[in-house]
Amino acid sequence: MSAGIQSAAYRVSAARWKLMFLLALWVTLFLLLLPGEAILSLKIWVASWLPYAQMLDESSVTDNSDKWVHFSLFAVLGALTARIWSGHRAHSAALLGLVALAIGTECIQHFIPGRSASFGDFAIDIVGLAAGSIVMQMRERRAAPARLSASGGGSGGR
Repeated sequence: MSAGIQSAAYRVSAARWKLMFLLALWVTLFLLLLPGEAILSLKIWVASWLPYAQMLDESSVTDNSDKWVHFSLFAVLGALTARIWSGHRAHSAALLGLVALAIGTECIQHFIPGRSASFGDFAIDIVGLAAGSIVMQMRERRAAPARLSASGGGSGGR
């Protein structure tokens, strides 16, 4: 593959990753800023689709479901941030922006009916952000030698 075609393919790929980041950011903001009543309605709707939902609700499995949601949302954002900007100064700036987002959403939740600000949610947001970023960076480091040898840049085979 010529360098020009590879460069164009990389730009398309980078644009898709950035679009996925923006979508994940929108979903995160949407879910974290919903009023409490809407969250309850959403939980009931999801539970109506799950087999054995009543058994799950009666057990203690769903007690910390909000923490898992916070962790998952920010893990996805952290992973996408690492995928898009890893190795660039922008990566640190993006992570700091997401920390500010975590603080901001918790502060705003204080003013949303049926919601409350929680240091525990903020802490889980940061843990999810770090976990997603670290996992993606490890994946990228593991994949880098394979990409290098596939493009003919490695010394193997010469």
